[in-house]
Amino acid sequence: MANKTGAAGSFSDLEAAKAAAAMEREGLAFYQAAAKATKNPELVKVFEAMAAEEKKHLADFEDLAGELARAKAATEEYWDDPEVGEYIHAVIAQKVFPLPANAAGTVAGMASTVDALRFALGAEKDTVLFYSLCADSARGADVREIFNRLAREERKHIAMVGRWLKQAGA
Repeated sequence: MANKTGAAGSFSDLEAAKAAAAMEREGLAFYQAAAKATKNPELVKVFEAMAAEEKKHLADFEDLAGELARAKAATEEYWDDPEVGEYIHAVIAQKVFPLPANAAGTVAGMASTVDALRFALGAEKDTVLFYSLCADSARGADVREIFNRLAREERKHIAMVGRWLKQAGA
């Protein structure tokens, strides 16, 4: 990522795709750790299903980043809107999911699987916000569509996690 702490508006489509891939990688590790940590067979299925979704999204963003890199997208003009750059940097700095190396520890520190579901709900909401912002700010129509499609899928994840929380009595 170029100039993480510097001037706002320094995010290209390629950097957004790479940031999204990193978020999906972190989500995959979190859900895999959550599936291993819970003793409830139903929640194991929930977390495994979420991990499978993260894995598909990771492949989508890795493919997009590869296409953008091959098209020399790294040399394109950066976004001009300072608020866009500031928001993206704030989201990335605060992290949606823990780093993959820390995922198991994060899950182990949760008091219950309901805590993990609540954490997942917040992370999925943050992901939708990030992907929607990336879609709104994308320079390429193909990039915009990928971010919009995956934001729609993440909204479905929010609904799924919400249903599971309701079933868990939370």
